Amino acid sequence: MVKKLNLPMLILQGERDYQVLKKIDFMVGKTALKERSNVNFKLFPKLNHLFIKWKGKSTPEEYTIEGHVDEEVITTIVNFIKDSELQQNPQIHNIQQMDIPFYKIFFRKFHYKFKI
Repeated sequence: MVKKLNLPMLILQGERDYQVLKKIDFMVGKTALKERSNVNFKLFPKLNHLFIKWKGKSTPEEYTIEGHVDEEVITTIVNFIKDSELQQNPQIHNIQQMDIPFYKIFFRKFHYKFKI
């Protein structure tokens, strides 16, 4: 399904995720989409499934502790959105010139269920 989408894609994963495995899930996706120049993959070494920084072995219990999405994840998403929109609309020179509310850009690009 993902292979058929002709949209820019950003696929992120926390390496401490024990639910979605780097060696299996992330690498299978990366291999399947390696020919696509508009697909970006990024691993975050110290982040769990929720993109929260944690130490030690990842366990279900850490998901019950309040935390915040790591700033690098947010920056990566924002930069991806900016770059994708600028590539699709070369007449736009910066994000402030876009006549599209941020939430519409975000949901237009990320509402798909990524299934390879």
